[in-house]
Amino acid sequence: MSVLILGSGSRAQRIAAKLEHDDRQAIRICGFLDDDPSEEDRRALGPRYLGRLERLSELAAREHVTWVIFGLTRRYLANDSIANAIGLCESLGIEFSIPVDLFDTRTAQVVHGDVAGLAAITFSVQGRRPFWQLMLKRLIDIAGSGIVLLATLPIWLVAAIAIKLDSPGPLFFVQPRCGKYGETFPFLKFRTMVTDAEARKVDLRALNERTGPVFKMQRDPRVTRAGRILRKYSIDELPQLLNVLAGHMSLVGPRPPVPAEVEKYELDHRGRLSMRPGLTCLWQVSGRNQIEFEDWVKLDLEYVERWSLLLDFQILLATLPAVLSGRGAS
Repeated sequence: MSVLILGSGSRAQRIAAKLEHDDRQAIRICGFLDDDPSEEDRRALGPRYLGRLERLSELAAREHVTWVIFGLTRRYLANDSIANAIGLCESLGIEFSIPVDLFDTRTAQVVHGDVAGLAAITFSVQGRRPFWQLMLKRLIDIAGSGIVLLATLPIWLVAAIAIKLDSPGPLFFVQPRCGKYGETFPFLKFRTMVTDAEARKVDLRALNERTGPVFKMQRDPRVTRAGRILRKYSIDELPQLLNVLAGHMSLVGPRPPVPAEVEKYELDHRGRLSMRPGLTCLWQVSGRNQIEFEDWVKLDLEYVERWSLLLDFQILLATLPAVLSGRGAS
């Protein structure tokens, strides 16, 4: 197979090296075409640099080229010379390929399909997660949350009595939280703070013990006596089992942030919103509230990139001892 590569830089040379070391097919690199090669690249390629892109037609005939590969940088995609090259290859029956490493994706898988009938490639993070695994994750969420809900009903009763006897106010704390792709849902917890906790947060902002767009205090004065016990052993999180049953959350996934925090997110932080949020996650079993925001985000992004049913199972197994010990809770 005779290959002509468009480009002369490091990317083009890397593609050529990979092709020449591919034992699956016999490849002959005819040469490299580039309108603006650097002197360094010209020296590195030597006689394999064959000139400008306009020589494609001539060289395709002379070298019996069967495959042309785009090895230029992204800025050339909108160049008329590339459109002409694709048209020429089409006329001559020559394969033309654009390797998708051009877009430097970390976890997205390339999916071939169409957009309104037009041929397209899609960079999909979801595509690397088999549908049957996602369905099984949801079935585990429903079965697991249902079983835990029934098993913990006596704890719900004790918690409800303690909350009502300790301070006036509702049994549950309901707050808008951001779920998958940032869509909001009503997030449920047993109330562990005084009823005007949100209003009092403004006065406590200077005492925040965490970096980033989150607010955490080890000895938050807004927390009630019963609330401290509920928080220590994560009993206040039990109502989120209802969120899991409703499909707002999963048993395992990044913890759902409040909209005000998401508004302050940097671009990379938003990657943690690409999966359904969970009751427990990597950072909760790695230190719970003791770790800083940037480490928290890194662990969430690591979870998104590494996700598998086995990883979910490992996190669930690590969650129970973390909760029973009360380590890192606040």
